[in-house]
Amino acid sequence: MPKAKPSKPSPKPAPDVEVIPAAKKRGRPVGRGGYVPTEQERMLVERMASLGVPHQDMVLLLPSPQTGKKKPIDHISVMTLYKHYPEELKKGSLRTHVQVLNAFYKNCVGDPATGIQPNVTAQIWYTKTRLGWKEASDPKPTDQPPPAETEEASELEMARRVAFTLALGHQAAKKQG
Repeated sequence: MPKAKPSKPSPKPAPDVEVIPAAKKRGRPVGRGGYVPTEQERMLVERMASLGVPHQDMVLLLPSPQTGKKKPIDHISVMTLYKHYPEELKKGSLRTHVQVLNAFYKNCVGDPATGIQPNVTAQIWYTKTRLGWKEASDPKPTDQPPPAETEEASELEMARRVAFTLALGHQAAKKQG
């Protein structure tokens, strides 16, 4: 029987790969006093957003767990507000818009259950602003000349001018004398 050829030697094992640590993440380390909003603060932010409170003023009522280099930080920043309360900011303002539109709709069409009568002024405003309606106007100029002044109207205008001139003269005399 023929002899089997020896197999090729196995390649050298790869050297141990040195594990390079991942780059350090920027920002505050986890578990070191990061901001965690409470349910009460979430409700407060949503209510303030519904009332239209500016974001710069909202943060003044939200305490911060941080301390600065020399003193404690009283409140969170606007960026922290945006990061932790995006839903509350959206829902709050949307809720108010819906309530106002609902009240306006009832004012326009009336509500027999509560005795609210339809408001024609509100209906006109709605059709002009939301539906794009315009008041009808006659684009053609009239061919008639403007009405002539009556003798009484011209005498009134002359009297007004004389009174105005006398008043100016009286003021000038007071300044000089």
